[in-house]
Amino acid sequence: MASRLSLAARLYSIFGLFALLTAAIAVLSDYNTRRGSELTHAIETANLAALNVERVNSLVYAVVMESRGVYMSSDPAVVKKYGEGLLTFNDRILAVVDKWQGIVQADDAEQFATFKKRIEQFIEFRKELVRRANEIGAAAGREWGDNDANRSVRTALNKDLEALSRVYVERGKRIAEQTEENHTLSLVLTCLGGL
Repeated sequence: MASRLSLAARLYSIFGLFALLTAAIAVLSDYNTRRGSELTHAIETANLAALNVERVNSLVYAVVMESRGVYMSSDPAVVKKYGEGLLTFNDRILAVVDKWQGIVQADDAEQFATFKKRIEQFIEFRKELVRRANEIGAAAGREWGDNDANRSVRTALNKDLEALSRVYVERGKRIAEQTEENHTLSLVLTCLGGL
């Protein structure tokens, strides 16, 4: 049957096949480029989320240190100084959490909601600590803040941060796998284009 086709028909078939392959490669290349852009954005988001875990963790630590300054001071001026520092760090925590909420995805939404409630509880607790220490006295601040209930909130907050961190590690692994698939597709397309 192949011998019955004219030379022109054979050439048209070959050119048609090349046109079809070129179109397929172009479509796949476009998909691959878009997918690469999506993966880059996903990597940036995962990195920012992981960075937020560290930011909040360090700010919570700073709040705890300022709280200890409030507990240990008997001079009202010093108590006020540490209290102001504590409230400043509280505001910074809220700013990070508010920005963080904008990048929350389906895989961390539930854990983030739990974390956000706990961080709000932590911040309100520390505000009350400052209020008591300034209005009643440092001893009242210490009584309010230096106890097992306060430590349990801090421990739960640490667990929330660890859980979020695990979510971001898993997300990073998934993105790495998808990136590898994207690179493989790029290699295949390059090889097909070389034909």
